[in-house]
Amino acid sequence: MRKPTKPEKMMMKIIRRNRLPFKYVGDGSFLIGEKPKLKPDFIHRRNRKIVIEVLGDYWHSEDEFEMKKKLYQEYGYRCIGVWENELKNLDEEEIVERIRSVIRH
Repeated sequence: MRKPTKPEKMMMKIIRRNRLPFKYVGDGSFLIGEKPKLKPDFIHRRNRKIVIEVLGDYWHSEDEFEMKKKLYQEYGYRCIGVWENELKNLDEEEIVERIRSVIRH
């Protein structure tokens, strides 16, 4: 099991401060699908099929994220992507509102 990355820790703080209904599962404790197995970073706590992927700017690309998002959709999950640079540069309220808007729909 792996430990949370620095961007994932930043997301944990946002989730905690804003009481968002997500828990960290990026350690591999929750997997979706067969091949490839999807390992989300956060999953909705109340059985709503919503996941959050925290994407490091250096390690991930927009194309990769779009492909991952489609795979999640195949299993009935909605995927919210939060990029490392957004965690550093956006107001926390912007990130929280984006997450809440997905939860509402």
